[in-house]
Amino acid sequence: MGAQYSLWVERGRLMLRQRRLGTLTLIPTYPGGFLTSGFYLSFTDGPDGTVDGFTASTARAWKVRFDRQ
Repeated sequence: MGAQYSLWVERGRLMLRQRRLGTLTLIPTYPGGFLTSGFYLSFTDGPDGTVDGFTASTARAWKVRFDRQ
């Protein structure tokens, strides 16, 4: 796919930046899950318990996987 997302915490809020989407604030919905601008984002943990990526879901695409790099 070639999509790249940047995530960081700013003033206590989790933020996301993507070239086409711009900068968005992620709204917590459940532990590890967030909502923003028409899609859901759910973080995934690796075997050692650290975040290894996330899945993104929209009305048209469900659980598209993005690996942490």
